[in-house]
Amino acid sequence: MPKQQPQRFVDAFADRPALARRGLLPGRRVFTSLGWAVAVATVVSVTGWSMGTFLAGDDGAPETVAADVPQQPSPEPEPEPTTEEPEPEEEREEQPEEQPEEEPEQTQEQPPPRPQQQEEQPEVEEEEPEPEREEEPEPETEEADTVRQENVVPDGVYRLMPGTTDDRCLDVDSSGTDAGTNVRQWECNETSAQNFALQSTGTRNTYRLIGLGGNCVDVENGSLDAGANIRMWGCNGAPAQQFRLEPNLNGYVLVSARSGHCMDVMDASVDWGANVRQWECNRTPAQTWRLELR
Repeated sequence: MPKQQPQRFVDAFADRPALARRGLLPGRRVFTSLGWAVAVATVVSVTGWSMGTFLAGDDGAPETVAADVPQQPSPEPEPEPTTEEPEPEEEREEQPEEQPEEEPEQTQEQPPPRPQQQEEQPEVEEEEPEPEREEEPEPETEEADTVRQENVVPDGVYRLMPGTTDDRCLDVDSSGTDAGTNVRQWECNETSAQNFALQSTGTRNTYRLIGLGGNCVDVENGSLDAGANIRMWGCNGAPAQQFRLEPNLNGYVLVSARSGHCMDVMDASVDWGANVRQWECNRTPAQTWRLELR
């Protein structure tokens, strides 16, 4: 007697009976089964190929080993370099024999240059003391008491001509020879009253002016005042009788070593008999004196 299905199962399909699939395509299960079959076949084929390759590689391994064996006879050419080695050894033995022969030659050549150096040293020592320091007296010539004019020499006799006008000279009044005689500006007349000897005091460009009777041009009473008179007085070496010559224009200014003032024609006069005094230095023609060698 056939087995009866449970009532529930029957009831379920009674409500919704199974319908036949329409179309020609198989069901999903068919495709799944085919896919697994193809995969299994692929795995089997790959496994078989890999095993074949592995086995073939093992068979080829001994062939490579057999190919290496005939290469072993290479050590046979080694004796050839051994035969060549003794030859350079003999040459090396000959070289040290030549070297000791050259060494004594070098030792013999070394001593001669040493005495040459010793001979050169004294020559250098002789050159060291040769610096010509004896030429230093040249600054002394620069310090020599000279007047910067072509026709003027130190310690000479000169005529002093102021720049106020032409044909005027420093003059001892009335050609007096007494101490205290005044000096003035006068027409140049070629007399001894207009001649003055410049005598160096030992200080660069500083002089005393000696005139008639051996008297010296002097700032009266050694005054420091501008306007103090200039006269003739007995030479005593005092700063009031010393004048420093400084170039100016076409001549020189005479600066008193005592006061620092300059010998000046009063009021820049051009007249005969104009007084000569000391005044603040202004380097005007009234204080500029040309020196004419006599």
